[in-house]
Amino acid sequence: MNNEERILALLENQNVMIIELVTKVTAIETDVAEMKQDVDGLKKAVAVLDVDVAKLKGDVTRLSESVAIIEVQHGQSLGALHDGYKLLSDDIKIMKPIMENVAVNLSILVPTVTSHAKMFSALKAI
Repeated sequence: MNNEERILALLENQNVMIIELVTKVTAIETDVAEMKQDVDGLKKAVAVLDVDVAKLKGDVTRLSESVAIIEVQHGQSLGALHDGYKLLSDDIKIMKPIMENVAVNLSILVPTVTSHAKMFSALKAI
């Protein structure tokens, strides 16, 4: 093989390598273009998520405020219920001896009233 043939073979080999390289670069360019589209899609999705997160933050803030209001209102209601219970309990403590006295008086009055009723019945019969 002479020099011209060698140079020609080398040039053909380089031409094949260049064609392969161009094919690979084209494939890389296609992949990069697809990646750019994917990144653009991701940017749009992130923007939507940012809006959703901002909305959620607002919702959580309003919910926290509502819960705080409910806690205060229920705390006040529970305090009032406790105070009412204490008043009733105190009234019961005061009323208990009175009721015991009434029960003692009734236990004395019932036999007396029963006795009087029998006497009135006897007197009516005359």
